[in-house]
Amino acid sequence: MAVAVPVAVCIAWSRVYLGLHFPSDMGTGLLLGAVSGWLALTLSERLGLARRFLADPNAQKPSE
Repeated sequence: MAVAVPVAVCIAWSRVYLGLHFPSDMGTGLLLGAVSGWLALTLSERLGLARRFLADPNAQKPSE
């Protein structure tokens, strides 16, 4: 995270500087990414997937 955030900020700034996007595009992308990440984490915790795969990296995928 210490590397990803500064890199993302630099990329976002360069896209605005080059005129490829508006600042509102970058803000919307940030908001959409944050909400998507939160939703994925929340759902995986409620379904027990995060605990299962983080506790045992060699765990098998749940059978369908």
